[in-house]
Amino acid sequence: MSLWTKALARNFPSNVSAFYVHPGMVISNILVDRKSVRGRIIAATLGRCYRSCFEGAQTTIHCCVAPGLEKNSGSYFFNCHIQDKMKIQNEDDLVERLWVQTNLYLNNHEGSSQTCEIIYTVDTMWTNILLSVLVIILIIFAVYFCCCVSAALIRFILEPTIALCNCTTRLDGKTALVTGGNSGIGFETAKYLAKRGARVIIADINNAETTVANIIQSTDNPNVQYIHIDLSKFSSIRLFADKFNKTVDQLDILVNNAGCLMIKKYTTEDGMDLIMQVNYLGPFLMTKLIMEKLLKSPQCRIVNVTSSVYTKASVDFEDLSGSRTRNFFFRYANSKLCVSLWTKALARHFPSNVSAFYVHPGMVASNILVDPKSVGGRFIHATLGRYYSNCFEGAQTTIHCCVAPGLEKYSGSYFSNCKLQDKAKLRNEEDLVEKLWVQTNLFLNDYEEFNQT
Repeated sequence: MSLWTKALARNFPSNVSAFYVHPGMVISNILVDRKSVRGRIIAATLGRCYRSCFEGAQTTIHCCVAPGLEKNSGSYFFNCHIQDKMKIQNEDDLVERLWVQTNLYLNNHEGSSQTCEIIYTVDTMWTNILLSVLVIILIIFAVYFCCCVSAALIRFILEPTIALCNCTTRLDGKTALVTGGNSGIGFETAKYLAKRGARVIIADINNAETTVANIIQSTDNPNVQYIHIDLSKFSSIRLFADKFNKTVDQLDILVNNAGCLMIKKYTTEDGMDLIMQVNYLGPFLMTKLIMEKLLKSPQCRIVNVTSSVYTKASVDFEDLSGSRTRNFFFRYANSKLCVSLWTKALARHFPSNVSAFYVHPGMVASNILVDPKSVGGRFIHATLGRYYSNCFEGAQTTIHCCVAPGLEKYSGSYFSNCKLQDKAKLRNEEDLVEKLWVQTNLFLNDYEEFNQT
C-alpha cells in the first residue's frame, strides 16, 4: 500500500496528489463486530486505552482538506503531520517494480478477486485467533488481580496481625495425639510438639511414614509414630481406638485437627454427610473411645480446631448426620459449631484435670479445600497464599493451647491468634451445649446398636 502510493505520485501528472496515512492505535470494527460479545469485551478493555474512530480519522481528513500538501505527494502522514520515514533499501526500484508487476498480475489473472478473498479470509482468521488469545490472557489477568486484591483486603481487615507462640514449655515425658498430622496445620503442630520433646502420634487417613521420618530428622526426636485412621468410617475409628488403647498408657495432649471442606456433597458409608462426620461425629467418637487414657494424665488438654464461621451456623438436632443441609458453607459451618459446643461440654462433664479449648487457626492457605499440587490448588496458593497465613502461622494458636501454662482456668474457651477471645454467647447456649452432648451420645449409641442388629 505504501509503495503503491509512491508509485501513484510518480506515475501521474502533478494534478494528482497521493498520500499514505497511519490512523493510530484505534479500536474499530476492522477485526470484530462491535455488536458481538467478543467485540464488546474488546471495546470494554482495549477501548479505554486506544483511540476512538473519530480520533483515528483525523490524519485522513487532514490529508483530504489541508492546503499546500501537493508538494508532499507520495509522503507518509501520522498525527496530522508529515513523517520522515527511513527509506527502504532499493526503495525506488521496489516502487517501480511493484507498479509494473501489480498491473501485469491484474491483467493476466482473472481469478485475482477469489485469490484476494482467500488471502483476506486466512489473514482475518489468524488475526481473530491472536485477538481471542489476547482477550483470554487479559481476562485471566483481571481475575487473578481481583482475587489478589480481595484476598489482601479480607486478610488485613479481619486479621491485621499474626501472633506466634512464644512459650518455651518443654513436653518431655508427655504423649500427644494429632489427627490430620500428615500435612498442613496438623503437620506443623505435630512437628513443634515433637520439637518440645513430646512423644507424638500422628493419626491420619494417608500413610504418614515419610512425614514421621521428616519430623524425626528435623527435631532429633525419635518418639514419633503413625497410626492409620479414617474419620469418615466409624469402623476405622474403632480399630484405631483399639490399637491406640493397647499401645498407649496415658495421653496428655489430644489435638483434633483433621477436617474437610468439600463443595460437592458426599455421603459416607455410614450414611452421614462427609463434612459432618469428619469434622464432628468422627472426632467425637474417637475422643470418647480413648477418654480413659486422657483421664489417666495428671493434667491433659484437648484442643479442637474449629473456625470463626461457626457463629453463622445452627444445630439441627433432628439431623445430626448433616444429610439435609445442601449448601457446602453451612455444612462446614454447622460442623464447626458442633465442635465448639462439644468443647464446652467436654469442659463441663469431665474433672478438672481435663482442659478443653477450641481454636480458630486464622485465614490459612492450607490443603483443606484443594490439593496444592493441582491446577486449582496452585492458583489458590498463588493468590490467597501470598496474603493468607501459611500452615506454620496457622498452627500457632493450637500449639499455644497445647503448651502455654495456666490455661486450665479457661477450659471450654475459644482462642484465636494465641489469645483468649470474647465471643458473643449464642442464644440459649447453655441448653445447646447440654442438648448436643446428650443427643450426640444417643445418636452414636443408636447407630451402633442398629448396626449390630
